[in-house]
Parts: sequence; structure tokens; C-alpha cells
Amino acid sequence: MQRLSISEIFLILTNLIPLFGVLFYHWSLFSIFILYWLESAIIGFFTILKMLSSKKRVAIQTPLALNDSLLKGLKIAFVGFFMLHFGGFMAVHLVFIFAIAIGFSGLSHLGTMIATIPTILLALLALILSHGVSYYFNFLKKEREKYSPLQLMFAPYPRIVLMHFILIIGGWFLFILKGEYILVMIFVLLKTGMDFMFHRIEHTKALKLDILSKQDVPRNSRKNQGNKKR
Repeated sequence: MQRLSISEIFLILTNLIPLFGVLFYHWSLFSIFILYWLESAIIGFFTILKMLSSKKRVAIQTPLALNDSLLKGLKIAFVGFFMLHFGGFMAVHLVFIFAIAIGFSGLSHLGTMIATIPTILLALLALILSHGVSYYFNFLKKEREKYSPLQLMFAPYPRIVLMHFILIIGGWFLFILKGEYILVMIFVLLKTGMDFMFHRIEHTKALKLDILSKQDVPRNSRKNQGNKKR
């Protein structure tokens, strides 16, 4: 059985905070949705940091020689494009959250969410810490030379799009069923499991890339030696 990494431990603990909020601070489903929406914003922020700190060159066909200045310019351009389309995605998702909440419960969930803002802020700080730990231990220490800014720009979408699709569909059913606490807790546990799965897949892929790159080094050296002999 594979041991849990530091970032995985942080991920599990922070994902269980909404359970604590539901049980002891009467969080509504709307409060949980807002927290998950804010988590997506955190993922977007750390994606920008990854794009800026990536050390892998962008593989594109161009007649120009890509010196360091042009590469930095490309990074900034990719970051700007990412902020544009990711911001649009976030705006649309926020509209869906409010539409579902207000459509089924009027403004009652909004009032509950406002009352729980202090505990939501604490949960938000924990999520920032969790993603910061993953950024440091996984990306800066192991992965920054494996992914280019272009690859990183689209990396969050499979996880976020699937997560929010499930959140919207699941939330729609929970609002219909009047959001019983036991159902909300099951919902949070499912989201935690899905987050853990995507996290492990993402970083296992990076590990495989590292192994393949190390295997290519002796092959290339043998080819070079063979060319020299000729």
C-alpha cells in the first residue's frame, strides 16, 4: 500500500473541514458550494505561480530564436490568456451556484452563508495552506522542469470541470431533498475522495515522466558514443 505524502495528508484534512462546519457550525450547502468555488480560485492562483516558475521550455514551431526575453514574454502571454478563460469559467460557475441556491431556497441560504463567514475564512486559509504545501513539495521540488507553461495552463481543467459538474448535479439533488445533513456529509466525503484521486493521478504522471526521462539519458549517451565511433 502506497504511503500518504505530506501534501496528501494536508489535502484530506482540509477537505474534511466542511464536515466539521456542517456538524458544529450549521453550514448550509450554499456555504460549502462557495468554499469549493473559492478553492477553484486558489487552484487558479497556484497554476499561475506554476506557469511563472516552470523551467521547461515551450515546444512551439517558430522562425524566431527563442531567447530568454522572448520566453519570459511567452510565459506572461500564457498567464494572461489563462486568467482570461479561467476567470470566465469561474464567473459562469458562480452564476450557476447562485441560480441553484436562490431557485430552490430563495435567499435563506445566503443569510446562513453570511453568518458562517468567519469559519469559512478559516477553512479558506487551510485550503491555501494545503495547496501551498503541494506547490512546494510536489511542483517546486520535483515537477517544475517536467511541465511547460503551455501544459500547465490546461492542467487544472479536467479536475475542476468534473468536480464542478458533480457539485452542480449533486447540489441540485440535495436542494430538492432539502439538504439533509447526512446527505451533505456523504457529498463532502465523495468530493474528498475525488480530490484525492485526481491529486494522486496528477503526481503519479509526473513521477512516470521523471522515470522515462532518466531512462532516455543512457540511451542518448550510447547513441552519441556510437556516432563518435563512426
